[in-house]
Amino acid sequence: MSKTTNDSEVESGLVGGSKSAAEHHDGGHHIQITNIKFNGSNYLRWSQSVRAYLKGRRKLGYITGAKKEPEEDDAAYEAWDSDNGTIITWLVNSMTEEIGAQYPGYQSAKEVWTMLPLSSLMKTTNHSTMSSLFSLPE
Repeated sequence: MSKTTNDSEVESGLVGGSKSAAEHHDGGHHIQITNIKFNGSNYLRWSQSVRAYLKGRRKLGYITGAKKEPEEDDAAYEAWDSDNGTIITWLVNSMTEEIGAQYPGYQSAKEVWTMLPLSSLMKTTNHSTMSSLFSLPE
């Protein structure tokens, strides 16, 4: 006897009765979008994984800037704000705690995404090199 798949199983990710860590849901939001945690030295690998996930969820425009923030009085604002907040959470949850703690005040996923290469640069570059880049006294 075969089991039929119903709509609620498809929506919840429970088709077949199991789900991987990347498919774990909490109130409809993914907790873990990649098995790679951004640690400051693995930006390229991590960012490729995150971009692929967001593209698959049709949310890539939030980090590239293609999905523009509507005016607050626009009917589309509430949905944009909700998606934007979810994406910020996905991004921060896919970072080490040390790096994720740097992003609590950012208002858009694009802002977070834009600043991440700097975190990588700061993690992998020594003080002497940073001083010369930014004309800081050593």
